[in-house]
Amino acid sequence: VTLSKDLTDEEFDEISPNNAEKKITYLTDGFDSASDNVSSRSELSTPTGWSGSADTEQSASNTKGGVIYADASSLPKHDIDSADLEDSNYADLIGALGQTVSLFGKTYKATDYKIEQTDINNAKETYPGKTDDEIKTILQKRKMYEDMKNNYISASELLNMNDVNGNDISSVIGNNFLVINNTSASSYLYTSNGYTLALETFYKVSVYVRTYNVTGAGASVEFYLGSANDSDNPLVFSGLKNTAWKKYTFYVKTLDEKVTSATIKLKLGEYDADNESKLSSGYAMFDAIEIETVTEEVYDNVKAQADAGTLDDATLVREVKPASQTGSTDTDKKDDGTETPDNSFNLVNLAWMIPSIIIAIATIAVVIVFFVKKYRKPVAEKEIAETNTEAIEEKRSKYDDYNE
Repeated sequence: VTLSKDLTDEEFDEISPNNAEKKITYLTDGFDSASDNVSSRSELSTPTGWSGSADTEQSASNTKGGVIYADASSLPKHDIDSADLEDSNYADLIGALGQTVSLFGKTYKATDYKIEQTDINNAKETYPGKTDDEIKTILQKRKMYEDMKNNYISASELLNMNDVNGNDISSVIGNNFLVINNTSASSYLYTSNGYTLALETFYKVSVYVRTYNVTGAGASVEFYLGSANDSDNPLVFSGLKNTAWKKYTFYVKTLDEKVTSATIKLKLGEYDADNESKLSSGYAMFDAIEIETVTEEVYDNVKAQADAGTLDDATLVREVKPASQTGSTDTDKKDDGTETPDNSFNLVNLAWMIPSIIIAIATIAVVIVFFVKKYRKPVAEKEIAETNTEAIEEKRSKYDDYNE
């Protein structure tokens, strides 16, 4: 066995598998490349190979995102004023907030909450001996803490490693994962660096996703096939609102051209100029991103399920056409079950076209003959007329000479 670490992408692409040589492609991005030093575990890290950005007309200030280290003892918690614990009416609420992760959630101010005099009067019996201002402050804090409870996430919830089947997948998720927290309705995404998919190869691309307290459109995973000209037609899983980890998988077949600049987009919320309700608040977590080659048999099996309409909702499949071919960039089936048409010439159609072509040629010939006859006939009559006039004049001249 020989191990070579210096093999370039071009050299790898040129290798043709045979009895002596096999090709295996495998790429994983579990965000575990982020630093897990003790000093950095209490901070959000920027994911290597990914760029974060607010969606169209959205502000990045509405989002807190990055890679966290999955250790409850390392995560910083919100610091709740212990003086508030003196009020037993909401001590439990404050205690619960003390377990929420301070890396996420919007900043609240008690003074931003409006309290009506009616609310104060109704609370006087609950808070005997308190002045109106003191009661107002208590009610403002109460509302603030309730909003915090509804929008913050506890360390135990954030680090929930169960999948949708109730299995512990902490070994799959690992030490780090990516979090997008929209503190108010917005749309934010992380885009990967470009990947290259070799020609005539079958790929499996998978991502684990979970959400918490999400509104609006929810989370989504988009796979763009770069040079295959599918910028308006990515493979997409959208509307994701599963509170436990779930695996989503794309199967892709490339043809006689490699695909460059393929990218994955991990997203929370969706921008729609005509529908603001698609913007999302809440939390979306992503991890265990894998790109690997599979056999033709595996791909064909998945494709057969897709054709039969029996494929599960967490799997998508596509055959990618080369960028040099115009028209549709894939052979996905549409929702109505019809195939996406291509631009290849159909000889069967030619057989039906030949009679029509012959009739058209005959019609054109008839029209040409008609116009030729129409415009040549007056000319001929004129020539004949001129000839007869000359003959008459000649006879008249001879007759005059004879008489003389």
